[in-house]
Amino acid sequence: MAVKIIFWSCLVAILGYFAYQELTVVTDSISLQTVIPAKRSDVFRVLLNPEFVPLKFQPLCVSISNITTSQEQDGPKTFQFIMQERISFLGFHQISKVITFQVNVTVIQENAEIHNSMNPVGGIIQVRHTWKMTDSKSNGGEDETLLEDHFEFTTRCLLARFVKRTALGVHTDMLKSIRKHFIETSKKHNDDTSA
Repeated sequence: MAVKIIFWSCLVAILGYFAYQELTVVTDSISLQTVIPAKRSDVFRVLLNPEFVPLKFQPLCVSISNITTSQEQDGPKTFQFIMQERISFLGFHQISKVITFQVNVTVIQENAEIHNSMNPVGGIIQVRHTWKMTDSKSNGGEDETLLEDHFEFTTRCLLARFVKRTALGVHTDMLKSIRKHFIETSKKHNDDTSA
């Protein structure tokens, strides 16, 4: 009888410890980079357009609404909008949910840095997303922009693995789509000027 009590007490203690570890709050991040064949000001202008960027480049985005813009005197330019995303749980498209949350966009430095912050899923996940743009001349002197996509999140350890895996896939696709957009835009512009 005493052995059973000791065994079950140890088992409960071990399971309690693992449950506690999974419920601790962690902060993690991913950073990706790509070279965009366009001027930094053009890339900045496209990334700052809340009606265009999430819907065209973000694969999970379903809709954008309630866009408001403000700028205090000598302060940063800010945007706020409501975004809806469709999240597939456990990789099954049949098990998906549309979540709605507010996104705050702040221009930190004109033509160089944009910060986005959001709290999807009722604040259980806190996200800080940054676009950083710098000039790059790696392709024979043509105007190019090195675009860095930094995604940082804070959530429970239990959700952190899912968020990181999903964010890595989404942000990789976003950078590919942004690059493709500028390649197609420059190709179209070159075709128009040569005709």
